[in-house]
Amino acid sequence: MIKSHPSEGLLQAFVAGELPPALALCVSAHVDMCRLCQRDVQRLEAQQAEYSLEQAPVADQAPLPDELDHMLSAILAMPEAPADSPKASKITKISKHIHWNQQKFLLPRALQQQVNHQPALQAGESWRQLGKLWRGRLAEHDEWRTSFYYIERGGEIPEHTHKGREITLVLSGSFVDGDEVYQEGDFIYRDGSHTHKPGADATEDCLCFTAVEAPLHFTTGATRLLNPLGKLLY
Repeated sequence: MIKSHPSEGLLQAFVAGELPPALALCVSAHVDMCRLCQRDVQRLEAQQAEYSLEQAPVADQAPLPDELDHMLSAILAMPEAPADSPKASKITKISKHIHWNQQKFLLPRALQQQVNHQPALQAGESWRQLGKLWRGRLAEHDEWRTSFYYIERGGEIPEHTHKGREITLVLSGSFVDGDEVYQEGDFIYRDGSHTHKPGADATEDCLCFTAVEAPLHFTTGATRLLNPLGKLLY
């Protein structure tokens, strides 16, 4: 059961089209997985549509000129294209899964199109390893970075805080952050007010999708030596 969701304000900004692309992608992917947030988005879309109608000026409906009227009538009278026409049949098949470690994971619809533009990532061939952590970079969106993380059971990311926002969406397995255990579909928001050492549960591997706005800032041990290289690592 999904227990962690985007805030109401974040959903409102998503519906209004006000989020950065990477953050909007995370919210959209979560909504694909969460019936509760699907209902909330539908409610917010209806509210926004009602507000837009209330604000729209009422224009006098003048009749169409004869030329436009004839053109519209001709368009409406055109027969529908047959289902087996060349234009109707040229549809690229979209894979719904990402493959990794001899497994395949079903992706939310919002991520399927993104991954299909990167065949090596989709096939699990362009991932990079750091201990029990594997990262597959998806894309860069201005200052944001989006990636898949596969964490082997018991693996964890060294303790760190953030110079910007970090969104984690759990796609499979159990993701542990402090005393909280998150499952498939959970949406986890972190920023500079959080210091944490997240990772996979000791009993199973974990696949996540993340969007990071700025480099992580490591806070303990030898990992602090990596901070000057933050721009290269995130």
